[in-house]
Amino acid sequence: AAVVLANWALAHGVARGGAWGHRVLVLGVLADLGLLGVFKYYGFFTSSVTSALRRLGLVVTPPLLEVVLPIGLSFLTFSAIAYLVEVRRGISPVAPLLDVAVWLSFFPTVTAGPITRPSELMHQLPQPGQVRRIEGGEATWLIARGLVKKVVLASWLSSTITESVFTTPAVHSGPELLLGVYAYAAQIYLDFSGYTDIARGSALLLGVRLPENFDAPYAAASIHEFWNRWHMTLSRWLRDFLFVPLAQRSHAHWWRSFAVPVVVMALAGLWHGAAWTFVAFGLVHGVALAVERLMTERRRAAHRARSTALPARVLAHLVALHVVCLGWVFFASSDLGQAGVLLRGLARGWPHLPDVPL
Repeated sequence: AAVVLANWALAHGVARGGAWGHRVLVLGVLADLGLLGVFKYYGFFTSSVTSALRRLGLVVTPPLLEVVLPIGLSFLTFSAIAYLVEVRRGISPVAPLLDVAVWLSFFPTVTAGPITRPSELMHQLPQPGQVRRIEGGEATWLIARGLVKKVVLASWLSSTITESVFTTPAVHSGPELLLGVYAYAAQIYLDFSGYTDIARGSALLLGVRLPENFDAPYAAASIHEFWNRWHMTLSRWLRDFLFVPLAQRSHAHWWRSFAVPVVVMALAGLWHGAAWTFVAFGLVHGVALAVERLMTERRRAAHRARSTALPARVLAHLVALHVVCLGWVFFASSDLGQAGVLLRGLARGWPHLPDVPL
């Protein structure tokens, strides 16, 4: 309720334009991020700083806040920021309080997305007395498909393979661990895309069409393409509200090409959860995006096109898939130590090839 009321009021100030509107926009973004920081990251940063100082021989006891993270606050925060920015850019008008409240707290999206923008959803909200045709058949299919993905297939992979592999990686051989990593890649796709199908179907029953969020992500031939197919609403949010503004404000070419993708993806990883494993997940993708960007720039400078030969395409798909799987190792591990045990264990227990005389 506080987020809804605050952002509705701030949007009126942002809409005034000029320097005043810019100041109100900055205030609103900082307020939204500050609220998220207190609830989600205060304990994480406090414990991290305390541990670092303790290693240096300094003992500090910061105040301990035991607060419960409100469900969906991460998605609510990103949507609220998108509202203020779109009002500032003139993409969306200042909406009535009830429309803002319904959109920000829309139950199919509030816990796990898709991340909607006011220009995508608010105009779909029914007006008093309006009669709308509901796509019941499509909605039922989406919900049924999502339930099979999430409740049947993803749950089966978790209970039979991935839970054991990621909980006790030290007792498994390399082939078993590799199978577990592949299984987790399938599990998280089925789980997340299944939830999205259920959310889109539920919204469609109310006459609201949510944006697509997944488009065969493991068919990608690069990490850039992967993020154009995986959690697409998050990717577009990061591009429009974080990556592009940071790149435009950078005058150094190396910073735009390498540092900005790394910083953006590290923050995106941290957004997923308050743990260093999520930061590592983001860094894997950030470094990969930066390397791809530098390679593309080198090809352009040498006037060389990317190879379209079948072996090159297959190799590109395999490299992208395994970089993504490396990120999933950190994403699914409880801490960096456990991720390290799993990665080291991948080399363990493979059968030795017999010696072949030359």
